[in-house]
Amino acid sequence: MNIIRKAKDWVLTALLAIIISMIIAVFLMQPYVVKGASMESTLFDGNRIFVSKLMHTLNDLPKHGDIIILDSNIHEQRNLKDSILELPHFALLHKGNADKYVKRVMGLPGDIIEIKSNYIYRNNELLQEDYIKEDMVGIADQVWTVPEHHVFVLGDNRNFSVDSRKLGYIPVSHIIGKVIK
Repeated sequence: MNIIRKAKDWVLTALLAIIISMIIAVFLMQPYVVKGASMESTLFDGNRIFVSKLMHTLNDLPKHGDIIILDSNIHEQRNLKDSILELPHFALLHKGNADKYVKRVMGLPGDIIEIKSNYIYRNNELLQEDYIKEDMVGIADQVWTVPEHHVFVLGDNRNFSVDSRKLGYIPVSHIIGKVIK
C-alpha cells in the first residue's frame, strides 16, 4: 500500500506542477523563440525571449515603442481556449493555425501614422528611430488613423517585415504579451 500511496503523491504533485505552469504561461509570462528577420537589428532569428502576459490578462494597452508578440489571425475572435492550446504542453496535440509575430507598437487608438518620403510620422511628428535596421526604400506615402481597440505595429527591419502595412490594424485582443528584455 505504501508504494501505491507514494505513486499517487507523485502523480498529484506532477499534475499540480503542470497546472501551475499552465496558469503562469497563460496569464503571467511565457518564453518564445523569435522566428524571422523582421525585428533585426533588435531581435534576431532564433533569439529566446520572455513575454509578459500581464498586459493581455489585465486588458491594458501597450505603450508606443513596446515590442509585443501578436497573433496574426486578426480576423477571428481570440479567446482563452486559443491561449491554452498555444502552450507547449499541447504543441504535439494541436497545431495552431496562426503565426506569432514580434513587432514594435507604433500607433495607439486615435494616433495618425504616416509614411512620408520613407520616414515614419506619428501625429505629424517625425519619429527618431535609432533601432531600425536600415532606412525604408521604395515605400509609397500612406496615412493610417488607428481605430479604437487596435494598434499599429511595424517591424524594425522595415524592408522585410509583415506588419500593419500588410496586416492592417491589430486588435488589442490579439496582443499576446510584451517582450521583456
